[in-house]
Amino acid sequence: MNSHDKLEAICIDAWKNGIHFKLVGLYNPPNNVLDLERIVGINSHRNTIIVGDFNAHSTRCGYSNTSVTGKAVDELLDNSSVTRIPAKPTFLSYGDHSSTPGLALTHANLSHRSELSLKDPVDGSGHHLMYLQVHNKIPHPKL
Repeated sequence: MNSHDKLEAICIDAWKNGIHFKLVGLYNPPNNVLDLERIVGINSHRNTIIVGDFNAHSTRCGYSNTSVTGKAVDELLDNSSVTRIPAKPTFLSYGDHSSTPGLALTHANLSHRSELSLKDPVDGSGHHLMYLQVHNKIPHPKL
């Protein structure tokens, strides 16, 4: 970790039906350069889920620009088995602006079994709560 990295994260090891999952929750403050080396272990563990506020501006997520952190996340998605679970914007400001600072990343092994939904903000911050479900079986498409 370097002196500029203010990342806050927690990793939980959990088991369900004998399957080991790594669950990571993180908060990366605005303008912090995210040290992805610390969380890149997702690529080596097939049942890893990372959910949190990355503050990673990227045109892929609807921003008008791509920040250093956004570029790092984009490169991780391009060059590894990590995938992003799509969602609507996770932040709504009072000025009718929306963005996606909150991301859910999984190993490709889980992406087809994962479903992300957003719950209304409870604290007035404008940040939606992210609720990620991983199904034991592949969900059938909704018609």
